[in-house]
Amino acid sequence: MIQKKIVDYLLSIAFVLNLAVGMISNYSTNIFLVKAVTSLLLLLLIFFDIRVNKIDSVKLLKENNPKRLLIILVLFIAYLSLTLTYSSDPQYGFQKILNFLLSAIPSVFAFYYLVITFDEKRLQVFINSLVMFTIVTVLYIVIDYPFEQGTLYEFRPERWSHVIYGRIIGCIAVVLLLYILSNFNQPRTVHYGLRTIFLVMATSLAVYGLYLSALRSAFLGLLIVGGGVLVYLVTSVLFRVRSPSSFVLSQKNKLKMIAGMMLTIMLTLIMIITIPKPEIIGARFDNLTQVDDLKFGGDEPINSRVEALRLSKEIVLSNPIFGIGFGGFKAHNEFTEFIKYPHNIFVEMAVEGGVIG
Repeated sequence: MIQKKIVDYLLSIAFVLNLAVGMISNYSTNIFLVKAVTSLLLLLLIFFDIRVNKIDSVKLLKENNPKRLLIILVLFIAYLSLTLTYSSDPQYGFQKILNFLLSAIPSVFAFYYLVITFDEKRLQVFINSLVMFTIVTVLYIVIDYPFEQGTLYEFRPERWSHVIYGRIIGCIAVVLLLYILSNFNQPRTVHYGLRTIFLVMATSLAVYGLYLSALRSAFLGLLIVGGGVLVYLVTSVLFRVRSPSSFVLSQKNKLKMIAGMMLTIMLTLIMIITIPKPEIIGARFDNLTQVDDLKFGGDEPINSRVEALRLSKEIVLSNPIFGIGFGGFKAHNEFTEFIKYPHNIFVEMAVEGGVIG
């Protein structure tokens, strides 16, 4: 039993680690090596998990046929590879495909495995892992701020990428929030109540960690998602809107969800207001609000992305069907050293893969 729990924790940590490493957009040999190692570690842990739990892998595959998933992945990689024949930068395009093969696809298969072997105990371990990651990393950030948002990222042990961390902690905040909201219909016990309060505090800490990273796009995305859920809940309570049959909620549970979300917001605001923070965080969010002249306070990261989207629009309109080939955006812009892709996955696929992509 203890061995199984240890493997579950290691598997959860390895999965999150592989997702984080996969977000590194530096395609140097060393980075590819790191991605290969983390993916191999993840796959080995899956193999070890099968052995520890004595899972009949053949039977598991028959019951959960991954044929459709495999077809999608093969077609996806095949089409992107085909676009290299007309890409302006096929070498960079190949590096992006190699990144899919070494990092993204192993994560897809790992996620698929976790889904088909899902049970309540594994979910608890996964949630606990996310909470521990949140507490440790946010406390470290408060004590020794490791981000330098104003300069190009260069790997150093004491310097973290605010982009990678922001994406991870933002996703964790969403997962924890959805987990809390989905469990309000559980039997009321003292243990349940205390755990719910603890998880609300952990969710608030994750949102605060996202704020500290100053990854503005992720923070705005979280506000939109959270705000949308809150508006739906409040509206459905006020007007007694019935929930879809697949997601039946009583008015009492909706009120509990609203209370949980409001408590999360309050705790996050208290931390933002009361805990000292670097001035660059406030400056980055202030620039985001300066939209009158669309100069955003001269914020270079914002303006370069605006230009990237403008250029992307021109490219899509002139190459709508097949795009300009995978990796091609890098060779079409005037700021290649800083912006190698449009910084929006949907726009990126439209530019380099066209409508088909």
